[in-house]
Amino acid sequence: MIVNRLKSCEYAGRLFSEFAMMKTCLHWLLLSALLSTSCHGETGPKFVDDKIAKTPMSEILSQLTKMRGTTPAQWRVVWHGDPSSEAHVAWSTAKAGKNHKLYYDTKAHGEDVAKYEHSVKASRSNRYRNDAKDKKDEKLNDEVGYCHHVQLTGLQPDTKYYFVLESDGVRSKPMYFITAPDGDTPYSFVNGGDSRSGHHQRCLINLRIAQMVEDHPEILALAHSGDFVNSGNTWHDWRLWLSHNELLTCKDGRVIPIIPTRGNHERAEKSKLYEDVFDVPEWHVTQLPLDTYLVTLSSNNPGLGGQLEWLQKTNEEVGPKSHWLMTMYHRPIYPGVKDTPGCKGAWAREFDRYYTDVALEGDGHIIKKSKFIRGDKEHKDGVIYIGEGGLGVGQRNPKTDRWWVDKAGKGTFVFLLDVTKETLRCRTILVDGTIWDDFTIPNKSHLRKAAEE
Repeated sequence: MIVNRLKSCEYAGRLFSEFAMMKTCLHWLLLSALLSTSCHGETGPKFVDDKIAKTPMSEILSQLTKMRGTTPAQWRVVWHGDPSSEAHVAWSTAKAGKNHKLYYDTKAHGEDVAKYEHSVKASRSNRYRNDAKDKKDEKLNDEVGYCHHVQLTGLQPDTKYYFVLESDGVRSKPMYFITAPDGDTPYSFVNGGDSRSGHHQRCLINLRIAQMVEDHPEILALAHSGDFVNSGNTWHDWRLWLSHNELLTCKDGRVIPIIPTRGNHERAEKSKLYEDVFDVPEWHVTQLPLDTYLVTLSSNNPGLGGQLEWLQKTNEEVGPKSHWLMTMYHRPIYPGVKDTPGCKGAWAREFDRYYTDVALEGDGHIIKKSKFIRGDKEHKDGVIYIGEGGLGVGQRNPKTDRWWVDKAGKGTFVFLLDVTKETLRCRTILVDGTIWDDFTIPNKSHLRKAAEE
């Protein structure tokens, strides 16, 4: 009996020792996961949970506003210029209606529009200019909706503006947007492009962005690198995109502003609808906090003539005073899939001249991060070119053997850019919440200033 007890004790001791070792290993595994900050590669930790990526389309469709009569639907807040003091609000109705207005205030009044301090009539209302020739769109021609636009000015920085849309007495749910901060306030924004196809994935990445903003309210806006729809002159494409864009409204009613870029599928000679949706210039500048200037271009233009003159003049004006200088356009000038566009030489010289910090691109349908490039070669003080579009479209195989490609892959994704005075951190977030890449872009404002002296 004593021998049996000794054997039992010896066995228990071994079990206890093995349990202790397992506990120690588990402790270090958990600690390593908590301390991990690099987040590189597809096996990295989740930014948030992956439930969004599994949302069925039927559940998504139930969240969208039906286009009926003069019910306000397909709302969007559009930024360019100075979003700390102005914003453009637009919406759609199925029928033309006669009276369209927006109620707004810095205080929440819910549906009681009589309490809102301000009301503004739409400055522009017209039927969406459907110009399609295909049979599918001809059948929908009688169903083309109407757009209504309000330009808000004299707003206060970093302020919630609550609003309700009204068309012929029919009102939207109460919503709000937040103006951009001014001064040296750190901030974030998201960037992506190519939402023209893959409608389910497009909806899922919109839900992902909305969740990111709910979790990180310092995210200000979505900078879209173009190719919103497959056919820029057809209403049925824009109708779906506009409805899916409602998903960029957070659960508490916060509408995420969009900074638009014209893609090749929205070429000016083909798409009056782009103007009806966003009502922004072909190329424009958006001023963000920390003296950030986002210069938006149209790569549908060969890059010469009027646009190049505008870019040169704009860089001369904002370059020396910018702490962060960014540019956004659709077709990549250091592409990871397609051929180099004709605007590359002229644009790259301008980007180099003012030490542009980052270029945001679309079009290739891949995930791409370039090396830092200056003078058409790798250089520590060069521009980094990121993007190529993954807001829904099917992905292509990147050409990783090109000398300028630093890292490339494919997936439905969005970039999250965190901007402080010292650094610009960029994370590539996949639709399931995986952080695919995490890197830092150094500031070059000292080089811009030195070049002016």
